[in-house]
Amino acid sequence: MDAGLAEAAARRLAEAGYHPRVVAADGEDGWAPEAPYDRVLCTASLQRVPFAWVEQTRPGGLVVTPWKTTLQPHGMVRLRVADDGASASGHFDQPMSRPLRPGAPASRRALGRGRMARHHRLMGVRPGRARPAVGPA
Repeated sequence: MDAGLAEAAARRLAEAGYHPRVVAADGEDGWAPEAPYDRVLCTASLQRVPFAWVEQTRPGGLVVTPWKTTLQPHGMVRLRVADDGASASGHFDQPMSRPLRPGAPASRRALGRGRMARHHRLMGVRPGRARPAVGPA
């Protein structure tokens, strides 16, 4: 994000009554000056989780982000940081939802209603790995 975009975002959020810290920096590096965090939430789809996020999340904290690979075009990963802070592990879930359709009854538009994700994968993130380890649950 560039500085001008960050300033505009901060101004618009303030006009709406919100006053978060807005930082123009490389998201892969996280934001170490205010770490550790209870949660790191990302809204961009990733193919690897930056280890800096694990390092900047307190033990027991969560890293949550959309996940995308060549074979899996969409999903969500939720990693819990280990007690020693040296790794994180969790699950990859494929969301069981469908796009909203204009004119469909509200009950048919409910996302994932009454269903759990069918595909779960255990995964972990450790220093020095280009991609998280992925294996069957």
